[in-house]
Amino acid sequence: MSIQDDIFLQAMNEDKSVEVNLRGLFSGTVISKGDAEYFLSGSGKTEVILPESETVNDLSPGDTVMVAFTGDKDGVPYVSMKKAMQMQAMENIRQALKDNSLLQAIVEVLVSKDSQLVGYEVSIGGVRAFLPISHVRSVQNPQDLIGKEFAVLVLDIKRDRQGSRIVVSERKARYISQRESFDSFSSGYNPGDKISAKVQSVEEAFALLTAEGVNMFMHVTEFDWKYVRNLQDVLKPGDILEVAVQSIDPQKRSVKVSRKAVVPDPFDVFVAEHRIGDNVPAKTVRFARNLVIVEDDKGVEMLLPVSEMSWTSRVSDPKRLLNLGDRIEVKIKEIQLDTRKIVVSLRDLLENPWHSAAQKYAVGTKHEGIVTSITDFGIFVAFDDGIQGLIRKENIDWINTDLDLTERFKKGDPVTATVLHIDSSKERLQLGIKQLSANPYQNFADNHPNGAIVSGTVLGVSQDGVTVKVEGGLEAFIHVSQLSREHVNDPRSLYKEGNTLKAAVRRVNVDQNRIELSVKEAEKVQEQQDIAKHMNPQTVNPTLGDILGAALDSVKKSGK
Repeated sequence: MSIQDDIFLQAMNEDKSVEVNLRGLFSGTVISKGDAEYFLSGSGKTEVILPESETVNDLSPGDTVMVAFTGDKDGVPYVSMKKAMQMQAMENIRQALKDNSLLQAIVEVLVSKDSQLVGYEVSIGGVRAFLPISHVRSVQNPQDLIGKEFAVLVLDIKRDRQGSRIVVSERKARYISQRESFDSFSSGYNPGDKISAKVQSVEEAFALLTAEGVNMFMHVTEFDWKYVRNLQDVLKPGDILEVAVQSIDPQKRSVKVSRKAVVPDPFDVFVAEHRIGDNVPAKTVRFARNLVIVEDDKGVEMLLPVSEMSWTSRVSDPKRLLNLGDRIEVKIKEIQLDTRKIVVSLRDLLENPWHSAAQKYAVGTKHEGIVTSITDFGIFVAFDDGIQGLIRKENIDWINTDLDLTERFKKGDPVTATVLHIDSSKERLQLGIKQLSANPYQNFADNHPNGAIVSGTVLGVSQDGVTVKVEGGLEAFIHVSQLSREHVNDPRSLYKEGNTLKAAVRRVNVDQNRIELSVKEAEKVQEQQDIAKHMNPQTVNPTLGDILGAALDSVKKSGK
């Protein structure tokens, strides 16, 4: 006789009240294992059969498990672990609906209607429930949630002919869980407390972290004392960070944290180790208006103004001198503790050429440079040591004082000039080109004293007088009152452009580059020559002294 037959006979002889005890959940102890079933001692020492297909794990003799009655066969009671779990789960679901408590669910399949995803079928302890799509976290691929386990809140239990229909929400469960976690967190932590957090997601300007079930926000500026442009370059999901609580907002239920708050401030370390005047290796990290941001090897930022980049050049765009990532050496000029600013200089590492400029650029010395800029009033010339000088328009040409500088000069043209004036304290250097040659007006004055007769060609005629070109290409002017001993109303009635004439030198103003002539005085000289010739026929050719003497006498008499 088999064991199953023994159980059947025992069941026939047992009191019928045993059947009542088998209607609910009860615990059974494994006695032995058959080919495809387990034999258990049940309620009231009744032996029952547990098919292997109704178990949820392997069993051994002596194991005690919770089972539920499923029926009998030939009077032998059959039980199921799976049904017991479902009954227990269903009881838990009812209680969770009543208590508003959370349960764990496993996503099993997608639920669609009219080819549209409407939700998921989940399992709660073996009991199927429906999770609407509107009550679950957003995912890019819905299939990714299959097999995932998370907490849910029971929204409703409806009974129909097909059984119980259970509706749950993951979104509301998450909200409740986060609320409870936040309440627990806010009561246990204060700003300044340290905590280990896990990075959930990273954006360029911020990262979301989680710790103890609470989501936390960290701005890019709170990651490090060192400047970080993009958090995605230094963080990734899954990283574990030690952070400090910055703030807890009960109304917004938000927590802000900082990583840099838990690491030493490199600024304090820098100030403790360095003094004004120290040289520091640095790297350019970014450009701002009128300055460059550099940092040392520990990430301490320093400000390099454009005014501290060169002794001689006016730097308008620092990108022309430096590139991002350039490694340079700078000298500390200022340390501002209250504003946490460190100002450094690049030019302080170099000798200021203006300190020795007075000796090198002594007045009267000649130097060759390059044209760097052209303005309406002159040109700027740079020399090999970086010093720049100005050649004003009036110091370029003795004769052509109204020349077009843009036609005569181009940027990069080599230019030789002489020093006219230098002021090292104000870093100013005045140069001249025309001073490299003798002043033609001085030469003219030296060779043509007042009263000397010169020839000229009329360049222009106006109501005020006549402009003529004389020896050396110089311009001279004859006032209308000096055109004739007769009264002249309009000089244009006497002269036209291109006419030649002779006139006497009245005066030469070398400083103003001005020559004044007189036809009237020349006529007087000529008249005196004619008289002298008539009075002394033997004197055919008067001497230069005679001519000049007569002219001087005439000028003295005229008082002009």
